[in-house]
Amino acid sequence: MLLLWGVAGLIPQFTFNLTEKSVFVFIYLAILISYYKWYMREFSVKTCATIIAGGFAVNTLYWLLANILYLHTGKN
Repeated sequence: MLLLWGVAGLIPQFTFNLTEKSVFVFIYLAILISYYKWYMREFSVKTCATIIAGGFAVNTLYWLLANILYLHTGKN
């Protein structure tokens, strides 16, 4: 994954759109699912809720800061 997303991500016109169906998306998801299945313990409901809430909070904070920055500078 480091090679796929790290080095190959530097190549121009080479994108990793995870919303499209492609071999790269399949490989990425297969590796993540295999790792989770083989090496990790199952997440509890509390852990899942915490991760979702944390992701929502980070995303909300990002958009708030981006909007404040845009209002003050006029640039994205």
